[in-house]
Amino acid sequence: MHEATKPASTAIRRFASADRIGWPRSDAAADVLPGQVRALTVRPGFEVMLSTLVPTREWCVGHTEEADVFGVGFHLRGGTVFETRAGAVRTLAGDCWIGEAARGSASLVRVPASGMRTLSIRFSPAMAAAVLDGSALGRQASHVALHGPGELRMRRGLPLAPPMVDLVDELFDSSHYGALHRLQVESVALALLASQLIDECGPAPALMPRDLRRMQQVREHLEVNLDDPPGLVALARIAGTNEFSLKRDFKRAYGTTVYGYVREQRMRQAAQRLRNGDSVADAAASVGYCCPSRFAQAFRRRYGVVPSRWCATKAPPAHD
Repeated sequence: MHEATKPASTAIRRFASADRIGWPRSDAAADVLPGQVRALTVRPGFEVMLSTLVPTREWCVGHTEEADVFGVGFHLRGGTVFETRAGAVRTLAGDCWIGEAARGSASLVRVPASGMRTLSIRFSPAMAAAVLDGSALGRQASHVALHGPGELRMRRGLPLAPPMVDLVDELFDSSHYGALHRLQVESVALALLASQLIDECGPAPALMPRDLRRMQQVREHLEVNLDDPPGLVALARIAGTNEFSLKRDFKRAYGTTVYGYVREQRMRQAAQRLRNGDSVADAAASVGYCCPSRFAQAFRRRYGVVPSRWCATKAPPAHD
């Protein structure tokens, strides 16, 4: 997974195109906007944007799409106003918006002085149709290119439930790296998308024996590859299913997500290493944390004590 972190001022220069679409460009577009925009490419045509913007006053800038795009955005903090030729869409904390934009479509984005924190998932129409195959969102994405040149459409999705907010917040604050970080980003993005399909999917039926065997196969594969866990696409291929079915069936079988399972097993490995005399820094690095303090926070949430205290007590890992 490729990750690019850029200062928010770079994003302003990239999107400061209001003059190209006939709107007056705000002087705020020339400001240095405090914050950060991180672009993480899960795979070609599938990008996750993590944006934390904190302007000192209302920020207004235009944006013109360079290619057909299907997007789903989730607002954790603050709000935004998207103005298009068809009207305006105002979002607040906890809102989800779903948009489809043909190449050349334009909008004006207004960010309040209080700032915002958002996670946006951006797809090429072909990748969206593939990942969301068989769903209403997938069918919607496949029609993006059929819209007129420069056309942009937006609608509200289902609001974020508190557990989903916590999941996204954890991603913003993550100190993971490598394969575990890739799996975390991919899992959170697909979980957010799945949360928008709950109404159309309805209650899940009981897990069939064949599906349970598939999930056991996935679990066994994860257990022997905890140091370098494969992504959801590879796991779905191993199980002979698709990504959405994998996430749904794995959670029904084991009560947690694929990422949650890997994180739990790694945390148990860290506890074992601490009991064997490893330093906190070495234990943290061994299970994918680049920041020992973040590891200490996660460890305390799981076991109720900080790692240094665990080292002192030599207590065995807690079991669920």
